[in-house]
Amino acid sequence: MIKVILDIDRQELKKLIKLMDLYPNTKKAIAEYKLIEKKLIDRESILLKQLAELKGVFTQNLLDQEVAEVSDLIYLKKQAKKCTGEMEIIDVLLAETRTEIEELKYDYYKIYQKALSTDGAIPSKYDVTTLIDSTLNQVLAIIGEVGKEVHEQYHEIFPEVNEIFSDNKVRQRFPRIHDESFRLHHHQPQYRGSKVILENQDINSAAIGFIPTRFKVNGGVENE
Repeated sequence: MIKVILDIDRQELKKLIKLMDLYPNTKKAIAEYKLIEKKLIDRESILLKQLAELKGVFTQNLLDQEVAEVSDLIYLKKQAKKCTGEMEIIDVLLAETRTEIEELKYDYYKIYQKALSTDGAIPSKYDVTTLIDSTLNQVLAIIGEVGKEVHEQYHEIFPEVNEIFSDNKVRQRFPRIHDESFRLHHHQPQYRGSKVILENQDINSAAIGFIPTRFKVNGGVENE
């Protein structure tokens, strides 16, 4: 009995797969977006911190006004007015910053679309049809080699065996001598049908990284 295993260096294959750069334009766009977004978020954080500090000063100012002498009240009023003006400016800057963040999303929605459209052509180039056809061709080639060898060796012994099997006296003694045991198809590689049938949905599942559980192959991809 011949046991044939079509093996692939899975570890080396995994390394090669990890090196595939499938979304270069999208990754570049994301990096650009994150850089701009960070600057805007940092600006927003600084403004919010300044606003909180001013609110604290303003609140304390109002408390101080309640108990202040007339001589101090004028100064506190001026200080309160200044705080109010600065808080209004910060509110405007915050609104502008938040608008910029929203506008950035709108802009990069279009940029992401374009990048994904460009990058989308890269994964689609990995056409597994050739891989499947090539593997099936290898399997059939192996079966063909085994079948050819069986055929050649069968015909090597056939004349010698047939000399006895064809002898009239032998045939009279053994009338069933030409039974099924010496027919060629009994000496060929046998195929009893496979329990595993490859369907389009199986390929589509594998294409998103999910291997159907009925495919139990040593070293196969584990579903996560």
